[in-house]
Amino acid sequence: MKDFVWGVAVLNNKLHVLMGGQVQVHTTTNYTLLRCLSVPGLHEYHAQDLAACQRNNCLYISDSGNKCIHKLPVDGPVSKWMLPDEPCGLSVTLSGALLVVCLGASRRLVFMSVESGKLRMLRILLEPDIFHPCHAVQLTSGHFVVSHRGESGLGPN
Repeated sequence: MKDFVWGVAVLNNKLHVLMGGQVQVHTTTNYTLLRCLSVPGLHEYHAQDLAACQRNNCLYISDSGNKCIHKLPVDGPVSKWMLPDEPCGLSVTLSGALLVVCLGASRRLVFMSVESGKLRMLRILLEPDIFHPCHAVQLTSGHFVVSHRGESGLGPN
């Protein structure tokens, strides 16, 4: 499993690769490995996705085993945001908020942002025909596009 890539993101013209429970930082020109970032408490089999936020100058990692998001600022300590559900896919909105897809029966998107130094979480229940959501993005219109795995055998017999 150590060679399995869970996520990739570009921040400050560096390629970040989530792999084996850590983040590898590479150049974007010839992909030279610059350093590896350890994430306290992140188990290699629980890492689900990686996203970069230019506005907040940080990386986010979804951790399904600990039900949290690890926030890795470029300059500063790693912090952990706890969630009621298992996070999976991550994306960053144009406003710099984090959009999290949660695994399991909850079928929710969680919209996370920091306002006045306080973490704000908005839970969005997905439509009943969305099974097993994997990833989501917010369009400039404010609407969401959600990728999900459907169930086979739906439709007329």
